[in-house]
Amino acid sequence: MYWGAAKREARLKCDYFFKSLEENIDSFLDKTGDLAHIRGYFRRSMDFIEAYSRCTDGREVVQEMKKFVVKKYLSHRKVRVSSDLSIKAGRPKLLSSRDDQYLVRLVTVKDQENAVEARNTLENDLQKTVSAETVRRSLRRSGLTSFVKPQKPLLSEVNRRKRLDWALNHTDWTMEDWKRVIWSDETKVNRFGSDGKVYAWKQPNEKLKRRHKKQTVKHGGGSLMVWSCISWYGVGYIVDVGRNIDKSVYLSVLQDDLVKCMTDYCKENGLRMTDFKFMLDNNPKHKSKIVSEWLSKQDFTTME
Repeated sequence: MYWGAAKREARLKCDYFFKSLEENIDSFLDKTGDLAHIRGYFRRSMDFIEAYSRCTDGREVVQEMKKFVVKKYLSHRKVRVSSDLSIKAGRPKLLSSRDDQYLVRLVTVKDQENAVEARNTLENDLQKTVSAETVRRSLRRSGLTSFVKPQKPLLSEVNRRKRLDWALNHTDWTMEDWKRVIWSDETKVNRFGSDGKVYAWKQPNEKLKRRHKKQTVKHGGGSLMVWSCISWYGVGYIVDVGRNIDKSVYLSVLQDDLVKCMTDYCKENGLRMTDFKFMLDNNPKHKSKIVSEWLSKQDFTTME
């Protein structure tokens, strides 16, 4: 019985609170210049509910009813008390929303390289002096993220045109045409580890363990420079070409290993040397005089 009485009394108290809000909200909204008056009323009302909840056994009911009343009031009036009545403290932002949009255009349209350049442009154009870190926060706030630029060869307009012309000249090639192309390249193979970045996963507060560290040795552990080729018909031989490969070493690789790979392809697939095309790249040693003279005397053709 006591619990039921406490519940009924809590309902009456909260109904009184909601009725008071309904009766006074219009006058409060008219006094937009006196937010302190509105805040004071809400504080007194909330203090009343909280005081009642602490002095009765039905305090849980009071808390739930308070949430219900505030939610019902907000949905009825379609206003946000938390945002309208909150006390804002601290220094205001140095950059407005228009400034944020301007910074986004600087890095996405005008190709500003980094936050420092964007800060200098912002200072020159809008006379706003901020730090580079403020610019970074603004860009993150706008949804942009920073990343490490991948390394790519610098292509001039001439190189771009040559690449486009090459692609257009081979648009009518069929699958059978591409099957006859042999591709080759050299690469460095480390005996220990990788030259690139190595990533690992760990818990936020986990100490660094052996598996989290990139193990290194003196002098890098050594490496090998190898050459190989590949085609539709399989992978060629892997050839150790030493630490440095020059035009003489490259010529010997072609004479011994490339010809041997092509001979195997012909025997295994019933082909002839004249069926193959050997792809060259722009490496100077691939176009040296002695290499070019030897290639011109072979049964297979070359392409660039």
